[in-house]
Amino acid sequence: MNFALLAKELRALRPMLWCLIGLYVCSLAYLLATELPDAQPFTPAHWLEKSREGAFGALALFSLMIGAGLLIHESDQGTLRFLDGLPLSRTRIFAAKTMAGLLILAWVPGLGLLFDVIFGQISRSSLDGPLPWQYGWVVAGLQMVAGAYLLALALVVSFVRSWFALVAGLIFWAYLWLRQAGARWLAYLDPYALLAPDVTGGQAALPWPQIGAHLGATGLLLIVAWLGFRQLGDGAQHAADNLGRSRLLRGLGTGLKFLGPFVWLGAVIHLSKALVENEPAASTAPVGEEAFARHETKRYEFLLRTAQWEDARALFGAADELHDRVAAFLGVPPPPARIVVDLASPVVPHAAGQTNWTKIRQPLAPGDDFESQRQILAHETAHVFIEQLGGGRLQTNFASIRCLHEGLATHVEQALFATEEERAGQRRAVAGAWSRGKVPFALLADNDTLSRQRDPNLAYALGAELARALIETHGREAPARLIRAFSRPGVRPGKEGAALWRDAMQAAALDFEQVTAAYESACAEIAAAEQEFTAGLPRLSAEVVVEGGAILVRPKFAGAAPGEIVCLIEDDEPFSFGARSLPAREDGAFVLDRARHLPSTLRYLLGWRTWATELPVFEPWAEATLP
Repeated sequence: MNFALLAKELRALRPMLWCLIGLYVCSLAYLLATELPDAQPFTPAHWLEKSREGAFGALALFSLMIGAGLLIHESDQGTLRFLDGLPLSRTRIFAAKTMAGLLILAWVPGLGLLFDVIFGQISRSSLDGPLPWQYGWVVAGLQMVAGAYLLALALVVSFVRSWFALVAGLIFWAYLWLRQAGARWLAYLDPYALLAPDVTGGQAALPWPQIGAHLGATGLLLIVAWLGFRQLGDGAQHAADNLGRSRLLRGLGTGLKFLGPFVWLGAVIHLSKALVENEPAASTAPVGEEAFARHETKRYEFLLRTAQWEDARALFGAADELHDRVAAFLGVPPPPARIVVDLASPVVPHAAGQTNWTKIRQPLAPGDDFESQRQILAHETAHVFIEQLGGGRLQTNFASIRCLHEGLATHVEQALFATEEERAGQRRAVAGAWSRGKVPFALLADNDTLSRQRDPNLAYALGAELARALIETHGREAPARLIRAFSRPGVRPGKEGAALWRDAMQAAALDFEQVTAAYESACAEIAAAEQEFTAGLPRLSAEVVVEGGAILVRPKFAGAAPGEIVCLIEDDEPFSFGARSLPAREDGAFVLDRARHLPSTLRYLLGWRTWATELPVFEPWAEATLP
């Protein structure tokens, strides 16, 4: 390869490099402005959650930007004839251009790994293990494979010139359609899936079949691009000019160019809709009419459909008393403005209500029981007070304090408005969880790890026991003191999980060891008292097989069934909610279309749904390898 030619191509791509560096600088500035720089651990789980989508987006964006003009630029600028007059073959020019493009793309994994290591080193504590260098090098290498594949595809598409945006958009739509249709072979050519290597024993396993498929496809695409580059010149330009003389073809081509932005806009809208694809339509949930009404009380402003008025009337009458009881229980002043309660809009799946600062979403269906309405409103009102106590700064550490957020709201709901039978159900939920393995405080205070190992909804029942332990050991005002300590301006950075809790409790003059010991002791006592209940919950396991194009999860247990078995699977798709339930056949097996599940493994969660608890009692997550 002629290094002078490579240097010339790199100089031509310098604006792309500065644009890429500028993007990372802006991302860095946003991170420093919105998050704690020393609360960014470099772990596989954190990289998959925080960095994977960003890395893929940067690779896709710059692959398209570089590939769109890398080969045809010389022809469009009229410099190709000059290069042909030099003692250089088209093949050498093509190789130099491709190498230059790859070198610029290499900055994406390079900068990403650099930032991950720097922030990971800053975020380290005495409890952390060594940095996962092997994982970092693996994901950086996989990003280069994905980048080469995307660049080769862009080089091929670049020969359509001004129709590049349209054709690239149509290819992206085809990718989305194939993914939705569950094309199994797409798993081998999906660059987004390539960036999620399995981790076993702390080491990342290289997905060699996917790597081979990507490299093979990259080679074929580069051959096509090379052949197209060899044909650039007067002959190709003459053929294009002849086609351009036709008014019909010229008009058709001009019209198609303008479709490109609309194709990409449609793709963005489609991806945005994926965020709420499981939510019921607003026109059918909770009722099928469009007339809205408003009702104000001293403490709340209710938004509802007119057909909901009678069902909400009792809640209107009890709302202000409920508000004041929750405020008195938490020892906080009322908020400066009314709390908005939206009774008409849907919430995310599996949620009874949803709170955002001073607005509550609480879908109200015709015939809803008043007691359940009141308990949900009390729970969500407690969330409003928690957010206001935190001054809107709690989201930064939400993974560490979700158990406090949900647990304290659940404790308020249970202590003030639940029946004795409902409190007994809560205790049985704690016992059921503890019977499947202890959940120590360190695990409860790490929501990401908790969600990977156990049912993430344990944050409600076990978090309520934690809130009760906090109040019993330090008094009714202890939760408010702790929340303010979590959100104080001078909070010690670089902490998360148990270390963050210890720091905040020290700032709030609370005894960390006493509270955590009281929590674990209370859970153990409840588990011992409810042994009769937990003894009637047989342990669940499953056989996972593939038959006739379907994945079957066949539960197995010994003894009598105390209720209905439910099965959730991990949903790692972009814009997903993390888990979804599987339907069961008449023979009790849970079914999933194999074509719709591209990974080679299946993570699933089995549990018993019984009369005794509101939520199912789940086993820990299990994983099966698929043929």
